[in-house]
Amino acid sequence: MCTQVDTVVLDTNCQNLTLTIEEFEFNYNVYPIPANNEINIVTDNLLNNESIIMLNAVGQKVKEISIIDKEQKVDVSNLTEGIYFIRFVEANKTSKIIVRH
Repeated sequence: MCTQVDTVVLDTNCQNLTLTIEEFEFNYNVYPIPANNEINIVTDNLLNNESIIMLNAVGQKVKEISIIDKEQKVDVSNLTEGIYFIRFVEANKTSKIIVRH
């Protein structure tokens, strides 16, 4: 599991400006590794407009997907065997997977 902490909340009260930092955790799991036809992405919570970008080993984008559920399957059957990186755009996190057919 991975964790991110960095949400900021602003609260204005007439003449005063208060800055409060609240903790936010983004936990996720990507499996199976190695993957054959699909991978499962499981998150504890969803960020607004969260999406993932899949990159091949040389950094080329091969897939972009909106995350709409806490548990989501992603088809990787059309990808060639190799190492890929899954980038969670809003959470600013990256995970590595291996595809084998």
